[in-house]
Amino acid sequence: MLPQSGTMDPNALWSWSFLLWRSRSLEMRVSWLVGVVVLFQAVEFLRGGHPWLVPCALAIFPISMLLHALAHIGMARLVGGSCDLCVLSVINEIAALQVPMNAAKHLVVALIGPLVSLVLWLASDLALHFVQNGTGATLLGVVERTNFYLCFLNLFACSMFDGARMWRAVLWPLVGLARAIRATNWLAYGSAGLFLVLGAWAQDWLLFMIGVFCMIATISEHRSIRLGFDPVLQIEPEYFINRRRPDSWWSRWQARRRVRAQERIEHQEAMEQETLDRLLAKVSVHGLPALSEAERGVLQAISRKQRQRQESTVP
Repeated sequence: MLPQSGTMDPNALWSWSFLLWRSRSLEMRVSWLVGVVVLFQAVEFLRGGHPWLVPCALAIFPISMLLHALAHIGMARLVGGSCDLCVLSVINEIAALQVPMNAAKHLVVALIGPLVSLVLWLASDLALHFVQNGTGATLLGVVERTNFYLCFLNLFACSMFDGARMWRAVLWPLVGLARAIRATNWLAYGSAGLFLVLGAWAQDWLLFMIGVFCMIATISEHRSIRLGFDPVLQIEPEYFINRRRPDSWWSRWQARRRVRAQERIEHQEAMEQETLDRLLAKVSVHGLPALSEAERGVLQAISRKQRQRQESTVP
């Protein structure tokens, strides 16, 4: 997942992590929760009668998560952002990403992780058509399933997933940033509710627990947004106060309509004034009888319109 926070409480149980490596530009850590997933995969191999594949359980999920996370970090740096801390976790990663405030840049940073997982999923699925039995098929099946979940779940709008940033970036040019943040938060409530209902209906407790964690994260996100701070984009409250919110496409379209309508009115008034000046010049030279019935009707209509406009402007 993309950043919820650039700092983590080292005393909190859920934030415990272990150092993988540290370089001048990036510190990579792994959460103890990844170990839980690895343990379940090891048990799956043991129960399936493949004890020699247990070491593979130590690699498949962490490597899939690492590629997912490195894609986000690399794209963030490519678009002019930065990242100095990343913690691999379950389904997502907590990364202290700093991305320039641009909808397109946030969108590509959010999309690249699920895209990498999608490529790994499709590649392993394609390989399964050629390797249908044996150890290779078992390993490919785990790789396929792991990256399917990484790709699919990270499309949802919950702040635990990449979709939180993704949907903000999609809605931002359409309705403005502040509304996009609020709309995505409500989409997150819908996503959490969907996980809870499907999990309970199918008696899939893993899916149900994902829904529980999504709901908790969404409630926390909602409270933070109401205080003027977005924990996904890491926008300070002053940003909403000091920064002019970009106009949505609907506002821009309405503004263009008003401008065109005003131009049509001004053009019509100019044509009417030109006709009025011509008729009055004819009257001043030849007198009122010189006007035809049609010209008298036009003169009266223009005079009536001008009186109505003058009356409408009088307070």
